[in-house]
Amino acid sequence: MAEATDLPSNGSDPRTIGPVYEKLPLLRTDSGAVDLRRAAVDASCWSRRRLAILVGGAVSFLCLSILVITFAGSDVWGVANLDRRKNVGVSSESGTKEASSMTPAFLSSEPASGLRDLLHGEETSKGGKGHDKKPKKGKTKGHHRGQKLHAKGHGKKGESDAESSKAAKAAAKAKEQTKAARAAAAAKAKEEYDEAAEAATRAKKEADAAKEAMEAKEKSEAAKAAAEATEKSEAPKPAADATDKVEAAKAAGRLKAAEQATTALHQASAAGDTGNAMAGSENGIHQRLTEDPFTNASTTETIVTSTVTTTSLGPFECKSDLEFPLLLQPDRKGMALDDTTMSGCPGLINVKWPNTQTNITSIRLFKAWDKGWDTNLSRHHIWAKLREFTYRNNAKILYGTMISCDEKQDDEDWEMVKDLMKFIGRDHVMGLSIGNEIELLHFKKDTPKDCAVRIWRDGYFMRKVMSRSKDLGAMPGFEGIYLTTAMGGYVLTPLPKDNPGPFINIDEASVLTFLKQVIGAFGQRWVFTWNIYPYFDPNLVMDGNAEHTCNQALAAAVNFAPGSAGPLMLKVLRQRIQQLTGRGDDVMWVGETGWSSPRADTLTTNVGNNCGKPWNAIEVFQIYYQNFLEWDMIMFDKTTKGVDHAFFFSFRDSINFGDHEYFGLESDCNALKCKIQQE
Repeated sequence: MAEATDLPSNGSDPRTIGPVYEKLPLLRTDSGAVDLRRAAVDASCWSRRRLAILVGGAVSFLCLSILVITFAGSDVWGVANLDRRKNVGVSSESGTKEASSMTPAFLSSEPASGLRDLLHGEETSKGGKGHDKKPKKGKTKGHHRGQKLHAKGHGKKGESDAESSKAAKAAAKAKEQTKAARAAAAAKAKEEYDEAAEAATRAKKEADAAKEAMEAKEKSEAAKAAAEATEKSEAPKPAADATDKVEAAKAAGRLKAAEQATTALHQASAAGDTGNAMAGSENGIHQRLTEDPFTNASTTETIVTSTVTTTSLGPFECKSDLEFPLLLQPDRKGMALDDTTMSGCPGLINVKWPNTQTNITSIRLFKAWDKGWDTNLSRHHIWAKLREFTYRNNAKILYGTMISCDEKQDDEDWEMVKDLMKFIGRDHVMGLSIGNEIELLHFKKDTPKDCAVRIWRDGYFMRKVMSRSKDLGAMPGFEGIYLTTAMGGYVLTPLPKDNPGPFINIDEASVLTFLKQVIGAFGQRWVFTWNIYPYFDPNLVMDGNAEHTCNQALAAAVNFAPGSAGPLMLKVLRQRIQQLTGRGDDVMWVGETGWSSPRADTLTTNVGNNCGKPWNAIEVFQIYYQNFLEWDMIMFDKTTKGVDHAFFFSFRDSINFGDHEYFGLESDCNALKCKIQQE
């Protein structure tokens, strides 16, 4: 392609050429570079020499003719020939292809005819202009005669006009072809649009049909459950529940539920499993769920409250515009399943850690069922939802069974736990926790003092541990699973001088005696589990300045770096375990940790009462959760064994013996958004 430049190709300074030719560019072609400014100067010299010969009369007519013919074919005339009728200039976008293949005029057989125009202002290159002075009126006879001979000698003018006419016709034809091509493209685009619109209509009809099939399936399953219950002479409560839910959904926001169902159905269809979208989506999960009669309840869960009706379809993830990119040791971290989620919306257990893209692979379960739960969901339905989550995420469960002052209630609870463990299967068992923070039982207002003494000093707790272990041994495949109980920082309370030891050992909380007994009975099958809450740490105090700030306490509490409040307490607990067992490699878990926002009703520490809003701010809640995700599980240094597993509390806010606590990463079952957001 030809291109223009302001620099001469022969190394000459453009200032020595003269002001008349300074603006003439250097024309570059594929065959080389032609300096139009130098060519113009050379041509000017030749013109003056020809005029002198004519005036002097020293040359004959034959010589003059030969001279004119010589000039007509000279390189100088050829250099200046830019045939504007062919539009070969590089300033036009349509002339690019012609310019890229153009042969320089001095190598062509075309006659030279443009030097005079070049010297008097014709456009010669991309964006360039020639000299704008008007040509002088008088021309010598020799000049006119030379031009006539030039035109006559070559006779190319007619051919050039013919070529121009042919080029015009070709351009017109190309224009028509372009117009026709555009029309064809528009027609094709319209046809594709019509096809897409038709496909969308078909997809909507298919979604409506699938929705109707889903509704029919719900009614069919409810009827089937009722028939089976009648045959077995059982009260048809599950069927009645299912029927009531369908009717309630119709009465309390049918349109909204249908829209959500259609959206979820489309998502399942995109994943390639529309047929099983309403029954667990994955074929393996669907098959295992249908193997048990507990799955008579529909896998579509409708939660009806006084204000909100929501429908859960498929895996649930709370929504947030803030995502944390880093989650260390995800296979050694899990979530504690609160009573709010377990009893009210088991189908809305987050499959991923909130604000991340990583699946949750372990959960801690405090109880299998509680008759006191305020729920309209059946026990079998809740268990089916829990199993669905467990199978989908290939998760393991740390089961919990209660220890209280009511032995009958404890045994009934244990029977429920055993049934649930069998229902979900041995492959998904992480361990069994017997009791939770029993060392604090004597602090509860409704607990008689003699109850705590009976549990600890009189050995009720230890007898139940042995009994639960024996029952597990009678369940094929469950023998030998980890056993534990979760305790808090109270076990580190200083002991009396006459009763030294690594852990507290009083009648109401004889922790040291109990741990010696279980270590003797189970060895390293017993796991040491601690609930760690810097949020409730009584050792943290205000800064002690005039501003009454709590910056140092906050920094120590929310941090998981070695030496901060949580890891430091775990380091001390590891050292106490080593004093007890003589080993540094016993398995140690964090049963719970978390932060409350807003303030928990149970917060009574000095810093909690005086720090005010900063201690319970959502920003602090976010920092604590993010630091937990990024925690590498190291307590102090690599020479001390770290934590083997840790659980974060919890999915949703909950009530603790009538007191409201706000440790949830979501507020309640009606909240589809995560608590932590960008704004």
